[in-house]
Amino acid sequence: MSSIPHVRELVAQLFLVFNYEISSAVLDRKVACNPQGFHTATVISYIIVKPRKLKPMNESDSIKAIIKTGNEKLTFKNKALDFSLLDFWRWCVSDLMSNATRGIFAEFIVATAAKINLNEVRDEWGAFDLITSDEIKIEVKSSAYLQTWVQKALSKISFITKPTFVIDIATNKQSEEKTRSADVYVFCLLHHEDKRTVQPLNLDHWEFYVLATEQLNNYTNSQHSITLNSLKKLTDSVDYENLDNEIKTKNSLNNRHSS
Repeated sequence: MSSIPHVRELVAQLFLVFNYEISSAVLDRKVACNPQGFHTATVISYIIVKPRKLKPMNESDSIKAIIKTGNEKLTFKNKALDFSLLDFWRWCVSDLMSNATRGIFAEFIVATAAKINLNEVRDEWGAFDLITSDEIKIEVKSSAYLQTWVQKALSKISFITKPTFVIDIATNKQSEEKTRSADVYVFCLLHHEDKRTVQPLNLDHWEFYVLATEQLNNYTNSQHSITLNSLKKLTDSVDYENLDNEIKTKNSLNNRHSS
C-alpha cells in the first residue's frame, strides 16, 4: 500500500502547478487479470480540489530593470564564471534577420531616430513600444522581403495593425475593450532584396512609413492588417534621417491633438 501516498503526492504536485490544492481524495487499489497474471494498480476514485491561497504581493514586489553594461558575469556558488551577459547577447540576438530579433531591432532604430532616452530599459509589456520626450506614443512594426530560411520568392509585405486589449501594469487588470494605444504607427521595411549583401545595420537598407493612429482607425479595407501597397496609398516612405520629423508631422493629424 506504500504506492498510494506516493500517487497522492504526485497528483498534488500537478495541481499545485495550476494553483489548486487537493482538499480530499479517495485512492483505492484495484486488482485486474491480464495474460501475464494478476496486476495491481492504484486508482484515483475522486478528488476534491480548491483554489490554492497565494502569498499576497504589493508594489514593493515589482522588479525595476536597469541598464546593463554587458560585462556582468554569471555566478555559481558566489564565484564568477567565464561567461558574461555580453556572451549571452552575442549568442541570443546576433541574427538580426530573424523575425523576432528584427522586430526589436526596428524599435531600437526608431528610438534612435526619435532621440528617445536609451538609458531606460525597453518596456516588454507596455501598451505601446516607445514614447518620445514630447510624449508621442509610438507603435513599431517591421517586415522584410528576405528571411533566414530558403525562399522560392520574396516575402509579401504586410503589417499587423489590429487593436488589442491593454494590461495596466500597475493594477494587472486588462482593459474591457480593444484599442490602439499609440499616437502613431511606424512601419519599418527592410527593403533590401539580395541575401548576399543584406545588412540590417545599414540603415540605407530600410525605409519607413508613418501613419497617425487616426488614419488607421479610419482605414476601411481592414482593421487587422495593412499591406505595403495600401500603405503607399496613404503615405510616402521616408528614410532614417527624416523619420523623426515624419513622426511629429503625422502625430499632428490625430483629432485628439488638434486644436
